Amino acid sequence: MALAAENTLTSLEYALAAPVDLVEFDVIRLEGELVLAHSPAERAPCAPGLAEALRFLSDRADASVGFMVDLKAPGYEREVVEALRRAEVLDRSLVSSAYGASVRAVRAAEPRLATGLAYPHDRYGLNRRLPQRTIITGLEVLRRLLPLRIEWMLRRARADVAVLNWLLVTPGLVTRCHRAGRAVFAWTVERPDVAAALLDAGVDGLVVNDPGILDDPGRFHS
Repeated sequence: MALAAENTLTSLEYALAAPVDLVEFDVIRLEGELVLAHSPAERAPCAPGLAEALRFLSDRADASVGFMVDLKAPGYEREVVEALRRAEVLDRSLVSSAYGASVRAVRAAEPRLATGLAYPHDRYGLNRRLPQRTIITGLEVLRRLLPLRIEWMLRRARADVAVLNWLLVTPGLVTRCHRAGRAVFAWTVERPDVAAALLDAGVDGLVVNDPGILDDPGRFHS
């Protein structure tokens, strides 16, 4: 059962109550306003605007906690950068997107911002509609090919972090990214055993819906 509806102030509050390094949320532009949501159809009734969410986080988050802002569509990169600048959180923010052009636009607007390239890009929401077996088969093909392309993809997008579906992550891929000076985050991790395997593979961050899966240090080893 979900702790709270995603992209709401309640979900942000749950994240801040856990020992996390980054609080991740999605941003779209809807009717001219930047709001927290995965898509217009999936916006929670109580989802806040970006400015409100940043005020909420800035007022409550320890200075060591950062913010991971995932842009779900292109076209509003400068607006997001300006919102982060006004909130004075540029130095503790990471902006990611599945669109390489968006990542480059963020870098151009503010070179000091950390950036991430999310992959794969599910433009039509197929991951939420197709059978799980079909999705896994497709990801297994990408898993074999991605190590050959990941460095080029990150350079082209000017991204600091590869933000990857966890099924794509292998120790060899992590090694390639690290040699290129890039970090690797894996999403979305739901099981402690998967988290342990990813940490063994050398990932730098785990994107989780429930930080509670990381509560028992005995479950993890390196």
